[in-house]
Amino acid sequence: MRTRTSLALALTALLAAPLASHAADSLNGAFFTGSLGQSWYNGDTSSLGITDLHDHKTSYAATFGMRWNGWGWDVGYVDSGSFNYQIAGAPVPDRASFKLKGWTLGPNYKYMIGQHWFVGARAGLFRFNFVPNENIGKLTGTRYYAGVGGGYDFSNGVGLGLNYTYYAAKKQGYSLDFGDLMATVELRFD
Repeated sequence: MRTRTSLALALTALLAAPLASHAADSLNGAFFTGSLGQSWYNGDTSSLGITDLHDHKTSYAATFGMRWNGWGWDVGYVDSGSFNYQIAGAPVPDRASFKLKGWTLGPNYKYMIGQHWFVGARAGLFRFNFVPNENIGKLTGTRYYAGVGGGYDFSNGVGLGLNYTYYAAKKQGYSLDFGDLMATVELRFD
């Protein structure tokens, strides 16, 4: 699964590179980002008998958006990976896994420091799907996300960055907030 995800992100970056070569500048126009990194869960589901919900997994995300003078909007998708947990009180330690993923929509801002370095921020709505186990099924909810990052623009069309984003996810007694630390490739085009 990790190999397929990494391959898909690399292929997307290669296919989008010709579009990025026709870039306007890094603060204006359309952009695509592909990200790969780690998710850290710090959930509280003790009321449901689930303990030890602190873990980290490989995660990925992709966004597409527009910017005007550094300000913009983006829509994206994030998959935080599959996490394992232990059910308390079971006669034999019972372990299960869950997945949390979803769509993002919100504003973003990018500020250039000198000619190549930048910092940025983004925030908005996080529409998540959470599958705690096969018995409960899929839970869907809408909360928020907020993130900051920085990086280096190699040209008007391509930049690399490092970003941290916090995602709030709460539904039916599950509190599954998580954070992602990701390396990001940004491709910009007209």
